[in-house]
Amino acid sequence: MASPVGSNVARLAPLLAGPLAALYLWPKPGRRTAALLAVAVPLLYLQWQAPVRDIRTADDNAEVTAAYFQPLVTYLSRQDDQPFRIEIPFTLFHWEAYLLAPEFPLARGWERQLDIKYNGLFYDGMLTAAKYDAWLHQVAVRYVAVSDKNLDYSAKEEVALINRGLPYLRLVFRERHWRVYAVRDPTPIVDGAATLSELGSDWLTVQGLHPGTAVVRVHYSPYWAVTRGDGCVAPDGQYTLLTIRRAGPINIAMRFSLGRIGATSTRCS
Repeated sequence: MASPVGSNVARLAPLLAGPLAALYLWPKPGRRTAALLAVAVPLLYLQWQAPVRDIRTADDNAEVTAAYFQPLVTYLSRQDDQPFRIEIPFTLFHWEAYLLAPEFPLARGWERQLDIKYNGLFYDGMLTAAKYDAWLHQVAVRYVAVSDKNLDYSAKEEVALINRGLPYLRLVFRERHWRVYAVRDPTPIVDGAATLSELGSDWLTVQGLHPGTAVVRVHYSPYWAVTRGDGCVAPDGQYTLLTIRRAGPINIAMRFSLGRIGATSTRCS
């Protein structure tokens, strides 16, 4: 389904069928008590079989522990070119979104509908070395980290491509479970008349070098606002264009406003 709901609509049946049936068949004089008991077992199974299966599967896999990710976290923490963006081909259980995202900006988030929208090359079955190279620069990826464990279906073609060897990826770290590649001549997250100082989940700080413009490779939102410094933000395709009016530190953060719903106009400090 081409909407933010996507295939989640299919989950409405197991989530709602049981409660609705229970309300309809709530014990009253007559046959409804027997009917409720008759349908209770299959409805409970329908609701709980997926969570129970996932928990049992996860318990048998090392990649759902912090220890599995620790060597990667340690290596990335020692790099002096932070902040940077890292691409991790999705692991089966997506724990990179839980354990790494709070510390390191990930190139892709674990929201399938948005990932297909912005990163469709991992789903169309036509991924090539040239397309992957262009994507790494478009998204401003500095490092690619590959796990040795089970992969999400969207990652298998990507990892197969990496395993064949790519001239623009240089192996810089390897241990038992992880390989880390550095992208040759990476595109910076902020490019132009500013450099990136800090990057959070809903804010960032740049150093304006001189009056001018800078492309900020963070998805545009009408709620971005300059909260410190002298500048303006506007859309630049899917990313954000920052206009620096005076050199110095500039903070950009999310600031909701009813008047900005759906807006694409420039917003200045």
